[in-house]
Amino acid sequence: MTLTGSLSGLAIVFAAAVVVVSAAEAGESTWTHNGSTMLMTDNGGSVTITYLDPRASIRNQGVRRGTLLFSGVMQKGEHLYGTAYVFRSGCQPAGYDVSGDFTPDIGQERFELVGASPQRERDGCEVVGYSGSSKSGALEFSFVGSDGHSAGDPEGQNDDADDRRTGNASEAGPDLPVGGRSYGGKVRGGPGMDFEDIGSLQEGDRVRILAHTGTDMGGYEWFKIRFQGRTGYHWGGIMCSDDPVNGMFQHCQ
Repeated sequence: MTLTGSLSGLAIVFAAAVVVVSAAEAGESTWTHNGSTMLMTDNGGSVTITYLDPRASIRNQGVRRGTLLFSGVMQKGEHLYGTAYVFRSGCQPAGYDVSGDFTPDIGQERFELVGASPQRERDGCEVVGYSGSSKSGALEFSFVGSDGHSAGDPEGQNDDADDRRTGNASEAGPDLPVGGRSYGGKVRGGPGMDFEDIGSLQEGDRVRILAHTGTDMGGYEWFKIRFQGRTGYHWGGIMCSDDPVNGMFQHCQ
């Protein structure tokens, strides 16, 4: 496979999302990769992985929602092979060959794509070599869930009903409530990807983190929040808190 693009110093993409896909399930699933939420699309064995919610540091390299991280094919239902990309602000994405075992029919929740990643010159875009030992040479993914939405409270106003419907009574806990910021992403009517979108937050938007839900996704918890005068649920993997909070991606700097 031909490597494409101009190449320069290295900034790669890792996100955090977890999804379990069945080989018979052509469609979409969400995963985490190094703190970003990713969308995997399987179209009859042709597979792409794009960014849904890029983490803040990779946004600085020009990555946005919909940016392509990987494009390839599923071989014999158990092996992914194709081209992944590394990013640097002001440069074209640099492509390189990657591959890895992936057997969704047995409920695989994590997988890794490995290859020799491009190494750019220090202050430019030119690719000067390739390395299999850099951290960008191993792309790790964790399953979050399959695409789909449940009918929730479209206005996000009936908090008690949300708790009864989800079976997760929110609890403040000793570290909440506290202020925080979103890194950008959807607010949902319940603690999980299957709940209806009730709003969106931009990177840097202030929120009030009200309570834990006990619902984990990719190592981070879903939290009940107050945003824009409303109440909803936001994933801790795309938030920071003013004071340390268990289950949160990080403490706001």
